[in-house]
Amino acid sequence: MEEALLAWLKSNWLPIVIVIWFLFFNIRGGKWKKLRKINAGPIGMELAGDEAADCPHVKCHAETKAHITKLWEKVDRSSEKLLNDFEIIKEIRTEITRLVEAVEEISIDQLKLVFYNPEMEETERLIAGLRYVSRDKNHQMKIDVKEFCIAHPVVYRAAVTAAPKLRFAGVEEALKNGKE
Repeated sequence: MEEALLAWLKSNWLPIVIVIWFLFFNIRGGKWKKLRKINAGPIGMELAGDEAADCPHVKCHAETKAHITKLWEKVDRSSEKLLNDFEIIKEIRTEITRLVEAVEEISIDQLKLVFYNPEMEETERLIAGLRYVSRDKNHQMKIDVKEFCIAHPVVYRAAVTAAPKLRFAGVEEALKNGKE
């Protein structure tokens, strides 16, 4: 332990000397004697030689209390404003959530309409059906999409190659069994 202490002292000798030098002159009252006489005034920390620092304690206390009171009033107004803003944000968030749910329902309904529309191209119908099945768990729609995919295997394979996340497990098995 003594070796570690000696090694530390050897590596940090300069800062130690500077601190001892500063303390020596500060305690003895040399040039830096003013540094020991710092008072708290109405503006902040001040040296004792300043005129503003030589105010009576009661006056400084009253001014400080007035400043603190003004600051607390500003904080109270700001916190009330923030609470109102949070309430507004909460209302906006619920409204956005409601709108997102409505848009989701509309898009699911649109996918269903596209799939059952015989005037649409097979590719669009198949992709709409696969997207509908991946979002919604409607059993009858699953059966219809599966039958459509089995009836149009080339279109299904092209769609799944372009968008692998649309794979339909039941169709994959049916197509494999149908090949064999």
